[in-house]
Amino acid sequence: MNVVPESVRDAARRAFDARPVDTLVADLMFDSILDHDRRAAADPTVRTMRFGHRSGGADLRVTDQGSGRRISLEVLPAQRASAEVRCAGSTFTITTDDDGRAEFDVPIGLFSLVLRPLRSPQAKPLQTSWVRL
Repeated sequence: MNVVPESVRDAARRAFDARPVDTLVADLMFDSILDHDRRAAADPTVRTMRFGHRSGGADLRVTDQGSGRRISLEVLPAQRASAEVRCAGSTFTITTDDDGRAEFDVPIGLFSLVLRPLRSPQAKPLQTSWVRL
C-alpha cells in the first residue's frame, strides 16, 4: 500500500478549508473520462461532467482551447445563479442566464465552482468537488 505524501494531504486540507461557510458539496456524479459515454467516443476533445447534491447540481461541458478550457455550465435545476469560478491561481465570478447557463474560459489545472442561486437567497451555496481539467 502506498502512503499519501504529506504535501498532498496538506493541499487537500487547504482545499477543504477554503470552502465557504455553510456550503454544501456537490460530488462528481459522472465524468465522460471515467464513465462510459457514447458522445465521448464520437468527440474525444469534449468532456462532460455532472456534479450533484440532493438540493441541486451542475452539468459541465469542457472543450479544449489550446492552453485552456472552455466551460459550458448548466445549473440544475435551471435558475439564475452566481458562480464563483475557482481555478489555477485565480478566482472570478460569472452569472448564469435565467435558464442556468453560462460559458467561460479557464486555464488547465484544478477547478471548482461555488454556485449561489440568485432568486433563493435562503438557499445554501453549493460547491463542486475539485477536478483537474
